[in-house]
Amino acid sequence: MKEIKLEIQMQDCPCETYIDGLGKVAYVYYSKANQIDIQPQNSGVYSLSLNGKTGSIKINGMLLKVFVR
Repeated sequence: MKEIKLEIQMQDCPCETYIDGLGKVAYVYYSKANQIDIQPQNSGVYSLSLNGKTGSIKINGMLLKVFVR
């Protein structure tokens, strides 16, 4: 299982995901989220749950950064 680094920072961001041009970093932007839960599923795919809203993001050796306000 790959290690996932999670960075929580105070940012005023809309809800969106972004992977940089090199495909190295996955950014997940959420505002006013007070509960973050990331669970591994399979093949680098992780389920993402914030305040009861769920989604998924595929991570291939990338750094996942979650910004919450």
